[in-house]
Amino acid sequence: MAENELRHGSMLHLSGEGVVSLTAAVSDRYNRLIGDFQRIKGSALQVPKDMIPDYQRFMNLIRRYKKNDMRHTDAEARSLKTIAQWTLDINNAIRNQPAEQLDCLKNE
Repeated sequence: MAENELRHGSMLHLSGEGVVSLTAAVSDRYNRLIGDFQRIKGSALQVPKDMIPDYQRFMNLIRRYKKNDMRHTDAEARSLKTIAQWTLDINNAIRNQPAEQLDCLKNE
């Protein structure tokens, strides 16, 4: 990671409508996935250890938005997309559906 990114990677940026909408959708899907996973698999949904930092940044973003502070860091935006893809992957896996990539990640 470049020194400039380390220094400025935690700067807060005003969140656009797309980031706010994606955050709300992923939060809703994640909350539904917790119950669906328990019901279908009979065990609690666990975030993989290598994704815990992404999950923590995602939860920080949600807490900030709940306080009506609509800003995010670059790291939180990346983590949001990671958690979004992971929830889609798990949701498809527990329903025996093929994997798919989120539209917002196709050009990356």
